[in-house]
Amino acid sequence: MCDGRLKTRSRTDNSVTSQAALYPDHPQRSYSATAPLALRGDGPATLAKIKAIVEAMPGARVVESRPDYPYAQVMTQLMKFVDDVEFWFDPAAQVVQVRSASRVGKGDMGVNRKRVEVMRAALASGQ
Repeated sequence: MCDGRLKTRSRTDNSVTSQAALYPDHPQRSYSATAPLALRGDGPATLAKIKAIVEAMPGARVVESRPDYPYAQVMTQLMKFVDDVEFWFDPAAQVVQVRSASRVGKGDMGVNRKRVEVMRAALASGQ
């Protein structure tokens, strides 16, 4: 993350980000757009919940944890690829910006979008 921006998405159909609007001319803008995660409490409390959700996911591990930015790696179950998942508490917007991306391949079979939506649902349900 740099200056409030998560890493940009790839040029292929293998990533999603809540910051797609920051790159209006990107060829994958519409494919990769997803909503940020809503706060559940304040920013630090929400990030703590997100980290717990990530750590409970099969093949996932948090590899960097700053007060406003956790970063995780997730090994996919089918192909054993490592995907990157990052979160940033955006204090101006009062949301958590999210990015989930495959490191390799031209497509992800929807895995990154599904991962974000599973996390969104778990966060909303208080798990």
